[in-house]
Amino acid sequence: MADEKPHASSTAPIPARTAGALGPFRLRLFAAFWWGSFFAHAAVWLQNITVPYLVYEMTGSATWLGLAAVAGHGPALIASPLGGVLADRYSRRVLLIVTLVMKMVVSLGLYMLWHQNALEIGSILALLALNGIAHTVHLACSSAFIPQIVPRKSLAAAVSLNSIQVNLSRAIGPAIAGFVLSRFDAGSAFAMSGVSYLPLVGVLVFARPRRIEVSRQQGTWHALLLGMRTVASNRGLAVSVFTAGFVSIFGSGIQPLAAGLASEVYEVGPEGFGWLVSSMGISSAAAGVLLAVINDRVLRSTMVRAGFLFYAMGAAIAGAGISYATAILGFGLLGIGHTFVYVSCATALQLQLSEDLRGRVTALYMTAIFVGMPLGAQLGGFIGDLVGLPIVLIGYGSVMCAYTLTSRFTLRSFTDMDGERLA
Repeated sequence: MADEKPHASSTAPIPARTAGALGPFRLRLFAAFWWGSFFAHAAVWLQNITVPYLVYEMTGSATWLGLAAVAGHGPALIASPLGGVLADRYSRRVLLIVTLVMKMVVSLGLYMLWHQNALEIGSILALLALNGIAHTVHLACSSAFIPQIVPRKSLAAAVSLNSIQVNLSRAIGPAIAGFVLSRFDAGSAFAMSGVSYLPLVGVLVFARPRRIEVSRQQGTWHALLLGMRTVASNRGLAVSVFTAGFVSIFGSGIQPLAAGLASEVYEVGPEGFGWLVSSMGISSAAAGVLLAVINDRVLRSTMVRAGFLFYAMGAAIAGAGISYATAILGFGLLGIGHTFVYVSCATALQLQLSEDLRGRVTALYMTAIFVGMPLGAQLGGFIGDLVGLPIVLIGYGSVMCAYTLTSRFTLRSFTDMDGERLA
């Protein structure tokens, strides 16, 4: 079995009133998971802001920012597909608990090294790599866990609500990190990050999700190949995975470079850096609310095209270097584009998957995202050290604009993402 035998309470009839944008919140397990995940993702952002700030303080190099992103997200190339296989074979609940504990250990390890004045670039990169393994397996399992705790009719709303939770943490986490860094120190931020994983661990310890039947007869390599063939044979899945990977390179790849942009171009300290990233989270959360309200009344292909245009405008405005206020505006537009593209891709993916393949295909999707970001950050950091980060942002925005314009001829304007048939 993929999950333990549920408690009697979890086998009770699912509430009938779970339709609508807020319907999944009527399920106690989903609501508890949502709030626990909010604190866990805030912990991720506390660390994601503190680490690049420290790295840039130590090196003054955008290339090193890119290397830190590679260390943190590069393990996804192996860990995410493996996590998908594990999620289809074993208890997703238990896997989530294990990976949360690993991430907690990393945060507290960073705190201890900082407290002992022993934190160096090498140890940071090593701990980031361990955190990257845990984080990518966790996200693969988490995305596959949501369909296990909500009925199918509520799945699209649950995906949108989950996006709102992620983006609210993106809005609050960086702002808290900037405040802590400016008022206290990096060690305090790492300690807060470690403690913030505890609420979700508590929720999962007592959770009893719907049980799923699985087969473990396939070898790991065969199971991975089956997931890849499923994506390759279904245009809706293939377009979702490819588009998420593309925007991860040229959209999400901008984010790890924000520390250098804040310091060198806009000359703001850690608090200003935190608010710069928070502006992206605030607008992402607002866009997520909009998507939850309109639900399926607007085609996902339309939302993806709009998302790419927001991304392009945001990158151009943030890279123009006019003022810190315009940078906030630019990152806000990036946040809208981020939500429009990723939520549309994730919803299309989950609605077209059968349960026995959900973990593996979701993991391939997460691999595209988590491998794309460090590639974009590393490339952007290298180019930024040569010609400046503003040129990188404007260039990335131009690439995303071109991708949108040519999608009509290459990807049928993303219309394959609009279907809801099962794979």
